[in-house]
Amino acid sequence: MYEFKLQFWVNSLCEETVIIKGEGIPLLFDLYDGCQKSFDLGPVKVGDKIVRQIEVMNHSKALIDASFVFRDTYSAVDDTNGSEATSICLSPGVTTKESDPGQARGKMLQNYKDNKIQEQIALDVQNALSSLKVIPNKCTIQPYRKVPLKIQFKPVGLISTLNVQLNMKVFQFERPLVQLSGSATGMSLCLSQNSLQFGRVRKRGCKILKVMLQNKGDFSARFWWQPLKTDEFTISPMQGNVAARTSVTFTVTFRPININPFIKVWASCNIENYMPLELALYATCVDTGNFQNRTLYMECPVRETQTDHIVVTNPTDEMWLVLSEVSGESFVTLKEFNVEANTTFEIPIHFKPKSFGKHEGQVLFSPLGESALFFNIIGIATHPNPNGDITLNIKAKDPYTQELLVYNITEFPESYVVSSEILKVVPDKFDGYYEIKHPETVKVWGEASATCRWTFVCYEECEMNVKVTFINEKTREYQFYNIAIMVTPSGIMGTLTFESRARESIQKELSIFNPLAEDAEFDIHCEHLESPDKLMISRNSKATLSLTYSPLVVGVTEECLEVSNPLVGTYLYKVILKCLPAKEKTLEFTTTLGTSIPLRLRAHNKTDARAEFVATVSHPSIIVEKEYALGPFEKGKFQAWFEPTEIGCQDCRVSLKSAIAGEFV
Repeated sequence: MYEFKLQFWVNSLCEETVIIKGEGIPLLFDLYDGCQKSFDLGPVKVGDKIVRQIEVMNHSKALIDASFVFRDTYSAVDDTNGSEATSICLSPGVTTKESDPGQARGKMLQNYKDNKIQEQIALDVQNALSSLKVIPNKCTIQPYRKVPLKIQFKPVGLISTLNVQLNMKVFQFERPLVQLSGSATGMSLCLSQNSLQFGRVRKRGCKILKVMLQNKGDFSARFWWQPLKTDEFTISPMQGNVAARTSVTFTVTFRPININPFIKVWASCNIENYMPLELALYATCVDTGNFQNRTLYMECPVRETQTDHIVVTNPTDEMWLVLSEVSGESFVTLKEFNVEANTTFEIPIHFKPKSFGKHEGQVLFSPLGESALFFNIIGIATHPNPNGDITLNIKAKDPYTQELLVYNITEFPESYVVSSEILKVVPDKFDGYYEIKHPETVKVWGEASATCRWTFVCYEECEMNVKVTFINEKTREYQFYNIAIMVTPSGIMGTLTFESRARESIQKELSIFNPLAEDAEFDIHCEHLESPDKLMISRNSKATLSLTYSPLVVGVTEECLEVSNPLVGTYLYKVILKCLPAKEKTLEFTTTLGTSIPLRLRAHNKTDARAEFVATVSHPSIIVEKEYALGPFEKGKFQAWFEPTEIGCQDCRVSLKSAIAGEFV
């Protein structure tokens, strides 16, 4: 609540006071039915209309003037690189500097995907906002009253995903009311281009161009071409069906019959339940005069390039401007060039086969003065050269991964089947185990390359030549790598350290892997460790090997643990054994000076051989025999006497030491 006074003076004599009272109220409005916060309009055909009704409630004490607007709520494109590595490489025979093929391809694919998604979102937003209407779009709502609104959705174009929000605007405040979702389905067809330019074609010659009918809609359609007014153009196929979200490629052939400097023909493609599509065909038929007809033969491996030259002589005093017409996608030459007066010019013709086999084409150079030069070109694409010769030096049992680039020089994505073939193994009767891993197929984008991760592991020493081949599933084209592998002896797999006091034990466990596809038995050998002689391990799994160290003689030694199998080979482990002195036993005796008492000292020979013990004492009060002997695994008691030579506490140390049974103190 607020209140203030306003004073008025009339002719400076009379005063009138006006009291103004008011109340500030909150602005409250919302949907009358909270369950109408979102509507799924579902799929609606283009041209159809669907209506949904809502009610808006004014919860304020004062009336409000409201307007209603639609806002798109399409989210931004996520920044993710969930794709395989690709990098642009149009010619695998040319060395290019690539910092990281995986990152380059990932960035290219991400940009391409983002652009496509943004284009689709922009089209959806444009069509969605043009297809939605709210009635009324402005209104006045009395206090504590509700007003009905109609939301009308009449698609004007295809919408893959409808994601729009209806907002209510009062003064400068805008609040969301309803979230709308759905889609707009229908037919949308177009030609990849509206015209084809055939250029200059000689009389009775031929030129072929292609155009695509793209169906971007949700329904298949039947098409047929109207008969053309001239027989110089032919279109194939003349009729057929195009499925939803696919395309059909038409081959348009121009075979001129009469000389005509300007030819224009309209071709009309009729589509069932859709408007006809028009295609303009432009061409020029020229008279080549006295032309020379020759044949050129070219040959090179597939996916490589061979260049030949045709020599043209201009004997006149005027410069020639020569134009060329080429048929056959495997052949490339200059589109136009100048031949200076009284000179010769070498015209390059490049043969770039994308598939092996025979390739045919024609090239026409005109005008050459008053004549022309026509060549029939026959190209033979032989089997490809290897993409690379790789030499690897790998230690046995160490997996090694080589990244192999797979090239696609076509404009369309291709899929390649991966296979590995062993060409040669040294020694000839090699029966060791080896394993090669790689993906079954590799997909490559058009005019790009993809990385195939090829992994090799061998468990025995050998020399091996491997051929890794990538075969195109459709065209049966292939490319390959020659890999020469030298498998050297494996190093130490690891180091095991055992530390224990004499005549005590310590145990450790070691995990052994069996890479074979069948159960295998491994032989275990280590001279100073207690372990099972054999260990059975299931296929493609690990097993635990228990190792026990029970030392007798103090010192540090190094041993080698061998875990071997005829196929897998030998796993070598370095073993460091540390034996610490055993704990000393303490005995206490009391006697008078001049007397002696007997002592019994225990010892144990834990070896399988006879042990000779040498006795040493640190004080003359202890009398022992100098040498003792115990048989294999025998326990014994040695006789000693304590004859004190002085009064008081005397510390004496007795040692029974054997080279094989250790020392007892």
